[in-house]
Amino acid sequence: MCEFSFENVYGKLGSGFAEAHHVVPLGQLRDKVKTRVEDLITVCGNCHRMLHRMPGKRDDATKLNRAIRKA
Repeated sequence: MCEFSFENVYGKLGSGFAEAHHVVPLGQLRDKVKTRVEDLITVCGNCHRMLHRMPGKRDDATKLNRAIRKA
């Protein structure tokens, strides 16, 4: 999303690290579901926090990405 690289900043310690965000918040699902890879996006911790401050809609990631690009 913001192109932050944990490896570039933290070296070997950050290699292969990211956070996973459910595109549709689990609290909005009616039934138990099995999470699939397609249900997740990988983001840095800061973007993850900002996504959770948003309304919890499927297009939140797109809107956040646009806001980052404008900044």
